[in-house]
Amino acid sequence: MLWAGSVIGLGIELFIFAVGLTTIWPVMYIYLVDVLADETVGSDLGALRAVCFTIDSLGPVYVGTAATRLAYTASFASLLFYFGLAVPPLIWLADR
Repeated sequence: MLWAGSVIGLGIELFIFAVGLTTIWPVMYIYLVDVLADETVGSDLGALRAVCFTIDSLGPVYVGTAATRLAYTASFASLLFYFGLAVPPLIWLADR
């Protein structure tokens, strides 16, 4: 973290991180509305959101469980390892 020594710096970093997280959804929805069939776009987007929220909830569950059994450092380090495992499939999908 760049400004981890101050509370204001930490707040700025969290704000930048939150903006980065929230800016992907509008772009993704515009793309999906263009790609999906007009008759089922509403239910398709609803199903996609349900799947995304379910998958997104696995990260905190994993970190909490691993931190309970090991330590927070080990849980976040292993989460970083799993993020690394996700990179090759994402690169493969981007090349398609």
